[in-house]
Amino acid sequence: QKVKLGRPAYPASDWKLVSEEARDLVGRLLSHDPACRPTAPEALDHTWLRERAWRRDKPLDWSLLMSLRSFRSITKLKKLALHTMARQLSDEKIMSLASVFKAVDVDEDGSISMDELKLGMEQCLTGGASLPAEVRRMME
Repeated sequence: QKVKLGRPAYPASDWKLVSEEARDLVGRLLSHDPACRPTAPEALDHTWLRERAWRRDKPLDWSLLMSLRSFRSITKLKKLALHTMARQLSDEKIMSLASVFKAVDVDEDGSISMDELKLGMEQCLTGGASLPAEVRRMME
């Protein structure tokens, strides 16, 4: 979420063993502005990947490995929960939900931004009028 907002976090505890070159590459790859992100060939030609990524002059930080493992587990659990819910739906309901998703995904990027969600709710729930104040507060 922080990357999508253009404010990625780099906690010192997680980044203390990461080289400046690696930080530079990650920062470029996570740039909020797509025009500022390197292309795949540019990223592969980055100094860190070309010269340092494959060397192991420092051991990996155990807490970083555990964080990655935890993230992977959460992602697997989330996928399993979504698949379980999807299996409970009829084909008609899935088609209906897909139609609603496509209608709300105005820029057709395959995800629904907060602005698209607000607009969709306004159109669906209020006929185009502003959302009630308590709903707007929940979405902030």
